[in-house]
Amino acid sequence: MIQKTKSSGLWNFFGYLFGKDPQDEWCFQVNGVACRVLNGWRSGAFLYVNGQEKDRNKQQIALGGNQPFLSAKIRDSQGNESTVSIHVKALTKVVIQIRLNGQPIHDGFI
Repeated sequence: MIQKTKSSGLWNFFGYLFGKDPQDEWCFQVNGVACRVLNGWRSGAFLYVNGQEKDRNKQQIALGGNQPFLSAKIRDSQGNESTVSIHVKALTKVVIQIRLNGQPIHDGFI
């Protein structure tokens, strides 16, 4: 289950003009492993696994969503390794799709 816990919008553009860093945040679990994606308009995108930063991308615009924007290897409690990848579409609004070993874990982009 993925949950968007922070959301920025067009109204945050004015804060951005004055140096703020509007952010979007999503939290989810994959095979019992806690993951979080944080995307800041200035700071870039981060993937955290069990509270530790595993990947970072400073690209400002992601149009296609076909290539992984962030990814990390995760290990579940039984020692099985998987790859979690975050696919992003961002122009005026940021939406993500989470894939486990290349397969989406939810429909569409959230």
